[in-house]
This record gives sequence, structure tokens and C-alpha cells, in this order.
Amino acid sequence: MLSHSESLICNFGYTKEFAIQVSASEIYCLTPSVAKAQEVTLFVSVEPQAYMSSESFQFEFYNQIEIDSIYPGGLDMTKTVITFVVLMKESFEA
Repeated sequence: MLSHSESLICNFGYTKEFAIQVSASEIYCLTPSVAKAQEVTLFVSVEPQAYMSSESFQFEFYNQIEIDSIYPGGLDMTKTVITFVVLMKESFEA
């Protein structure tokens, strides 16, 4: 796990977002908002050391979808949707 002075970062191409390490094998990444559909390289880094994972993934953003209805109801359609990516592997230990 990380020390208090370190930050786990998910890098979506050139866009950095904070991440949460849930366990030694699971990381949650907040996905950034993008203007258009595109594919980017996703990798994890630890700052301030700028350590980068040796693995990277291709991540694809899609155009925003429109929802006509949801059953059962209860979803407030006026709120911003926040999307997370869950990265899982045997161990993210450095």
C-alpha cells in the first residue's frame, strides 16, 4: 500500500486522475470527461516518484448515450454521471 505522501494516479493518455487503491489487487480510477469518442492508453503511476506500472491498457471512451427511460424509476437524470474504472490484477505492489 502507499505511504501518506504518495498519490496513486490513473493516466488516461495525457489526462491524470486520482485513483483509490482498495486492496493489493484492486484500484478504482475516476474516468475523466472527454469531448469526443477516442481510444487512449491507460496506466497507473505513483507520484511524487513518477513510478509507472510496466503494464498499460487500451481504454475506449464512447460518445455520451441518451437514456429515454429506466425501470424501476428513481434515477435523477439531471445529475452528472460519474464513471469509475476498476483495475484488478494479482498484485499492484511495487
